[in-house]
Amino acid sequence: TTICISSQVGCAQGCRFCRTGHMGLLRNLEAEEMIAQVVHGRRLANELGLPKVLKVVFMGMGEPLANLENVKLAVETLSDLHRMGFARKRIQISTVAPSPAQILELEGLRCGLVWSVHSASDFLRRQLVPTSRYSMVELRNAFAQLLRSGNG
Repeated sequence: TTICISSQVGCAQGCRFCRTGHMGLLRNLEAEEMIAQVVHGRRLANELGLPKVLKVVFMGMGEPLANLENVKLAVETLSDLHRMGFARKRIQISTVAPSPAQILELEGLRCGLVWSVHSASDFLRRQLVPTSRYSMVELRNAFAQLLRSGNG
């Protein structure tokens, strides 16, 4: 079972198709609040007799790269064998990739990364995600640089 967790209350990205985007950003969640979502999800899955929670995806409310300090702390806690014990390959961050600089800040973070493109067309992507300021090529190049560094 996979659990999707939020990194923010609301979101500043303003994606046209997303209800959270209509409410705007209210605040960033602390790492402890992100971990609490996983603890509660594990407990609820157990109580309901559902399969064990084995995967965590940062894909709830908010843009994880806009709260990266707390997301990094949460990933470290989730993957720590003495705390939550999730395999790093079972932790993923889903992002609309707000900027090349934010993508490059992921260096050294050992978990999966999912790019929510929404459209390969820059024109359509800017309509769907009105805060998009960078072209698909610029963002792709940042992801490629991150991968080439061997630390992403």
